[in-house]
Amino acid sequence: MTDSLNILAVIAYVAATALTIRSMGPTRTQGTTDLKALRLVLVVGLFLHGSALATVLGIGNSPNLALGTTVSSVAWLIVMLFLVSSLRAPLTSLGILILPTAAIATLVGWLYPGTLHAPALGSIAAKSHLLIAGLSYGLLSLAVAQSILLFFLDRLIRNKHPAGFWLSLPPMETMEQILFRLIVSGFTLLTVTLISGMVFSDRLFGQPFVLNHHVTLTVLAWLSFAVLLGGHRLFGWRGRTAVNWTLASFIILALGYFGTRFILEVLLSN
Repeated sequence: MTDSLNILAVIAYVAATALTIRSMGPTRTQGTTDLKALRLVLVVGLFLHGSALATVLGIGNSPNLALGTTVSSVAWLIVMLFLVSSLRAPLTSLGILILPTAAIATLVGWLYPGTLHAPALGSIAAKSHLLIAGLSYGLLSLAVAQSILLFFLDRLIRNKHPAGFWLSLPPMETMEQILFRLIVSGFTLLTVTLISGMVFSDRLFGQPFVLNHHVTLTVLAWLSFAVLLGGHRLFGWRGRTAVNWTLASFIILALGYFGTRFILEVLLSN
């Protein structure tokens, strides 16, 4: 049953990618029709993907957060945030990056779930902490996708070659405004995650706070995002500077969890 759910979820994400491309088409009527179909397919894909994850994560006091399963879970959360955010802002174009990545992450979580990893998350507060961390990561992932689109759009405009799909994107100023809204939202939740993890570690996880590689890299990522937001507010950082800072900050954040987990569970497991 789980195999079928994962396969159908991947198919749904691939179909949603195709609909995303079509929704950026030249005619407004076509775009509106495909956009409605896209949202319906995404809801179905999220349901299938979530149902598959529910059977793997477990229903006990502490979920199974094996590396592959975690990658798949984060992908589900990112797609959910993408769907909700696209209802209020022109973010549909992000689907070209988000949805194929989600399909790959679903396959990874299904075929290579990883070693059982069940952290002490028995309390509601601990699970809330994990959810806030996931939402932060998801919002910052959307910001990265937005920054990548901005990077290529900026290059095409500088070379005077924007055409096709790129002409259907919102103006660069609008895209930059959305980028910083995503960063501010993700940064705020990341701040809450760090403070709660450091101050209430005993209550959340039943053990004192430890300054390990994961925490150190997460703090460095937080500082990097803080510098970016400060630079944007004080010095008007935008364009390539904003894109480069966003990508660098997110890479540090991703290394903080997935990098260390990959080394421990894959490279050093033998």
